[in-house]
Amino acid sequence: MPVYYFETEPYLEKVEFDDSFLLLAKVPMTKKNGKTQEIKDHNARVDGQRKSLEAIKAGHVDLNNRPIELDNIFSSFDWWEKFGDYHIYFCKPTSAKKPWRSSYDTRIQTYEFDVLRTFASRDELTAFLIENYRYAELIAKIISSYSYANEGYDAKLKQYVEYAANLIPDALEKHVRWNDDLYWISHKIGNKGAKADSNLLWAIQNGYVTVDASYTSDETISNLCENQLYATLLEYVKRLNPVNSEKLTYTTKQYLTEASSSPAVKEAIKLLGLETPRIVLVVVETGSYRSDKELERVEFKTMDEVKTYIIKHYDVSFSDLEGGVDRVNVWLDDERRIEFRATVTGV
Repeated sequence: MPVYYFETEPYLEKVEFDDSFLLLAKVPMTKKNGKTQEIKDHNARVDGQRKSLEAIKAGHVDLNNRPIELDNIFSSFDWWEKFGDYHIYFCKPTSAKKPWRSSYDTRIQTYEFDVLRTFASRDELTAFLIENYRYAELIAKIISSYSYANEGYDAKLKQYVEYAANLIPDALEKHVRWNDDLYWISHKIGNKGAKADSNLLWAIQNGYVTVDASYTSDETISNLCENQLYATLLEYVKRLNPVNSEKLTYTTKQYLTEASSSPAVKEAIKLLGLETPRIVLVVVETGSYRSDKELERVEFKTMDEVKTYIIKHYDVSFSDLEGGVDRVNVWLDDERRIEFRATVTGV
């Protein structure tokens, strides 16, 4: 079919900074007593990696219609403790697009790219991330990765946070977006609960995480509440000057109320000057064929009151309610159960 012209420019969709890294895992030594197929596979990897490294040295790589996905540097975090196991590069895609076939696959396929930076050490890579305003994301990843009960994790977390904060002189003054790490960390932190909360609070109180207390950030409060970082939330609210509760959305007030059984959240609500909202508990009996039946509807001032009521009037223990009222079911028989639905009103 004849055409008037054809396109010659490469198709290029934007690849975000965090997703612009190439991590090549170094091929390990082969086993001396390996099976024949294992040795063949190992040799193929060695040869393939040799060719890949040669292409990278040229500064531009054309994958000849065999695209790859570049790595997100904060998802592929093994390099943090095992830097020597990888060849790591920062790249600029020159031909990249999303797959056509699936609307669910959002990862961008890269067909050609320039190699802009090679990292010889973890210090170099960490400094590069901080200089590109990714200090908060790095701290969030460290706290998320080491806020577990594993042996030695407490010491590692403090060591790594201090290392990142002190690697570049005046990093917290020069390389922080909007002079507020906490805003970004509250978006990026991937570990919920008391351990991550105490670690983030430690980082703030020791000056490794900056907080802009000159305005009330609805998103910061909302995200800290959603991630159950209640002690950090209280610390943030205590620092606010001035407090402006008018900045808080209805949804954020809901989150605060639903978490009001926490003493830290309860105090934060007072400091924010919020009127005590009401929590409506709806008790529903559900069965087959959508035969829902509302048993009662009761109003309370705090989530503590809601939990106390459920424990007193239904066969539910306090530990059952730790994950939230809405997650509890009381089974009456094989088909029927009682559900509890708590909603906030009047905020």
